[in-house]
Amino acid sequence: MDNLEKEDCKLDLPQLDLPQQLCISSCLSILEEALDQLRVIKTISKIPDIPVTYDTYKTVFERFSEPKIETTEEESRSREERNVLAFRQKFCLIESALRMTFEELMKNGSFEKLLNMIYIHKMLRNDESDLRADVLKKKADIKELDSTVNEEKIFYHKKLEEIVTAIGRLKEKIDDFTEESTTKIKYTREWENAKIEELDTALGKKEKELLDTIRTTEADTFREMRIHQEILNAVSVMQKYIKRQAQINDYKQYKIDQERKRAELEIRNKAATKIQAWWRGTMVRKGFGKFRKKDKKGKKKGPEKKE
Repeated sequence: MDNLEKEDCKLDLPQLDLPQQLCISSCLSILEEALDQLRVIKTISKIPDIPVTYDTYKTVFERFSEPKIETTEEESRSREERNVLAFRQKFCLIESALRMTFEELMKNGSFEKLLNMIYIHKMLRNDESDLRADVLKKKADIKELDSTVNEEKIFYHKKLEEIVTAIGRLKEKIDDFTEESTTKIKYTREWENAKIEELDTALGKKEKELLDTIRTTEADTFREMRIHQEILNAVSVMQKYIKRQAQINDYKQYKIDQERKRAELEIRNKAATKIQAWWRGTMVRKGFGKFRKKDKKGKKKGPEKKE
């Protein structure tokens, strides 16, 4: 973080005991380092500041019922540009979440907002599960509707065949009674034509209703599949971030262990050096080994003094 921010971010929570303050200070250090790393990545990648919100939960219906206005610039973007924009938005969302948690820990010694974000994330995953079940149900409904349409077609075709057969029989009867029933023949033909038109109209109306239902169901299914894909993308980004954070934590622990081993080795070396110096001084004072004092020439050796 910047120097100005570091000067202002002083932990002042007298209502907490020392272990709690130490725990909060550790969390603040980790969050501060993570924010610094994100800032470095943001500077290197030239990621602009994008306003993001993740503080309220909205259902799938609410989120995709909101009017989405796309400008000409947004419509002209390629798929790669859209993916880059989505990555930048998710990056800024992660940075905003860490900064929000850091500020709340600093001011209040709590992380309620972070818990709220985790709750929203769990709700989104539940929505994803419900969406999958709903998609499967919609597919089953479409299959059932297709089956119903086929059954209706078969039924009305059979009806038409029966009517055509009846018409043939009536024609045969009309031919037999042409002279006797000219008026009946005319009436019968008019009745037959009206019946056929009525059946055609009923069949066409029924078929149109079923086709409209199928188109509506397909549109809903496509929208829900798009929602499902976006949720999967969000979950994938969060999983990558968690994995990367775990790697960073492991590396920090490795550095701590190496420093501890180096300090222990340095202490042992110093202790060994002191012991060697003491022993060498003792040998010199006592005259042990190669430091034994030689007798002067011309003097006899006297009895050795007992120490």
